[in-house]
This record gives sequence, structure tokens and C-alpha cells, in this order.
Amino acid sequence: MANGFFPVLLISLFKYILKGLLYLILRNYVQEEAMKTLQYLTYALIIIGALNWGLVGLFNVDLVASLFGQMSGLSRLVYSLVGFAGLINLILELTVCKSPSRCYVS
Repeated sequence: MANGFFPVLLISLFKYILKGLLYLILRNYVQEEAMKTLQYLTYALIIIGALNWGLVGLFNVDLVASLFGQMSGLSRLVYSLVGFAGLINLILELTVCKSPSRCYVS
């Protein structure tokens, strides 16, 4: 009885270790993909905001306001998303992107 117990115990322990390692690898991959997507989205919104401010500064044309209406709900949403994108990107730059291998958009 004792001879059959230890191999079964070792096999079960090995299966749990493999499952745990697979979980950690997949979790890390999903987190990296989510961070990469978040960083690309924030950069896109920052570029939209920068282009809009460039148009305001150079030609006195607010593209967001002309598309969605002066301070309408949709234009306020766009302005808020651009502001949040800047804040999120600042936090990412100060925390995650300190090591170049963790920063996805260069």
C-alpha cells in the first residue's frame, strides 16, 4: 500500500505544480497583452488631443467641438478620455516603463 501511495502523490504534486506554472505564464501573458493594448489606446488618444490643440493654437479651430458640438456631451466625453489617457500614460511612464522591456510603445 505504501509503495503505490508515493508515486500517486508525486504524480499529483507534479500535476499541481504544472497547472500552477501554466496559470502563472498565461496570467502574465494576458496582463502583458492588456497593458500593451492600454498603452496603444492611451497614445492614440494623446495624439488626437495633441492634434486638436495644435489646430486650436494654429488656426483657432477646435475639431472636436466642430464635430460634436461646443461642449456637448460627446465632446466632453472626448475631452475627458484624452485627459484620462494622459494621466494613465503618465502613471505608466513613471511606474511600468522604468525598465525598457516592460514599456511596449516606444
